[in-house]
Amino acid sequence: MVVSVAGEAAERSVFLEPGGLLEVAAPGSLLIDAGTVSVEFARELHAASAAAGVSFLDAPVSGGPEGAANGTLSIMVGGSEADFTAARPALDGMGGYVVRMGAPGAGAAAKLINQLLTASNALAATEALALARAMGFDSGARLAPLLALLDRSWGNSTMLQRTGGILGAALDAAEPTAALLAPAAAPLRNFAKDLDYVLAEAATARLRLPATAAARTAVSRAAGLGREGADWASVALQHRQPPATPAAVPPTAAAPAAAPAAAAAPPAVAPREPFDSLAALEASVPPPWREEERALLLRCAALGGRHGPLAVIDDDPTGTQTVRPWLGLP
Repeated sequence: MVVSVAGEAAERSVFLEPGGLLEVAAPGSLLIDAGTVSVEFARELHAASAAAGVSFLDAPVSGGPEGAANGTLSIMVGGSEADFTAARPALDGMGGYVVRMGAPGAGAAAKLINQLLTASNALAATEALALARAMGFDSGARLAPLLALLDRSWGNSTMLQRTGGILGAALDAAEPTAALLAPAAAPLRNFAKDLDYVLAEAATARLRLPATAAARTAVSRAAGLGREGADWASVALQHRQPPATPAAVPPTAAAPAAAPAAAAAPPAVAPREPFDSLAALEASVPPPWREEERALLLRCAALGGRHGPLAVIDDDPTGTQTVRPWLGLP
């Protein structure tokens, strides 16, 4: 049996809760998990399956909706050689490239590396496409030769070609922004948990992954803007900066500034309400964010929400970081 559901909570329900597959499956059954999960959870499912007398493979897939429809998915498998051999006919029917990566959890690990690269390449592609649009490649017809050139250049990637194609089609639509924000077959929300798993593995290994952190921030900003159902191509809209505020014109000798009638206290500024979520906070702050700030914000997010202010980081000239209450942008 092949299982593919969204998220570890759903997987835990399907496999481990009362009435789940490990309780009802006949001894000797072979279960295949095609979802994207953490390495730790994949190993937990392997151990629970062994205890229940059931064989198990972690076998996440890559290739998107197109690969699933065409049977060309890449399938990366973790588990025993014997179980992999037994499952091979079913896996070959699903994908065009099937490979055993190693012991339990190895398939999940390979998928997280794939997701790191997919999201990082997608974010870079949206930056390149936003700049290309600003420099005159602002229609599908004008973008097509650029994508063809890049397809033969070192800057190319699968995500660039896919994202560029979606952006080109949107630019030719009657409402380009609406086309970019339309519900997608592979929405941004799918990457939220995957990148969280990647960053958790990196933290365990004491690695800093700034490109991955930036991609995760882009997904969070999309959620804060209500765009989590759109494709990665929509992130190109996030790179636009707001128009600059015109500078105040100083008074001239011919038109001196009027003297105030009386010295008055500065107007009181009402404190802003705290944000309801970290995603809403992130969506309000223009990039770039430093990775250290985001990591600390995530850690103190539990202090925020409706029950109190979130926190933000201040840096003094010595580089020391402190935390202060967050009451909104000044």
